[in-house]
Amino acid sequence: MTWYSIGQRRVDAAIQSGQILSELQALVSGRATLSGVQELSGALSRAVEVWALARARGWAYHAGKKQQEKAAEKFLNRSGADIARDLNLSFAVGDGKALAQQLGSLGGAIEGLRRIGLLHFETRQPAREPDKPAAPLKVEIIALPPRTRKTRIERDEFGEIANTVQIEVDG
Repeated sequence: MTWYSIGQRRVDAAIQSGQILSELQALVSGRATLSGVQELSGALSRAVEVWALARARGWAYHAGKKQQEKAAEKFLNRSGADIARDLNLSFAVGDGKALAQQLGSLGGAIEGLRRIGLLHFETRQPAREPDKPAAPLKVEIIALPPRTRKTRIERDEFGEIANTVQIEVDG
């Protein structure tokens, strides 16, 4: 299992338990290592995928009158690719404030759908390990019918074998 898929599973579990905001924040704070970056990438990918699926089904984010809510509405009511690009840009340039606002908006929107019962999904099952070949079966012959064997040998004038014929018959 890769760190990327671990991040995706963490988001799935966090959505189901209602802890998406705190989980996204925890993943962002643990990004200092390569595995942390890969895990965060998987988590953000999954969160954007969940929201993009909701958008594809007609859901939109409608904000209140506050400036921060308007920014969240503008951020969330775009394609999943645009949301992912903005998250990556904020992450790449180290804009912690923008990243926190974006994650808060994304996590809040997903949590809102879950809270009102509109977000239902099954977590992805891990890929099945390929079936191992069965061990060879032990085969043992315990009985055979009686067998009759007739052999005819022809010799030449020097006594050497010139021709043989062997006939076996199961009785």
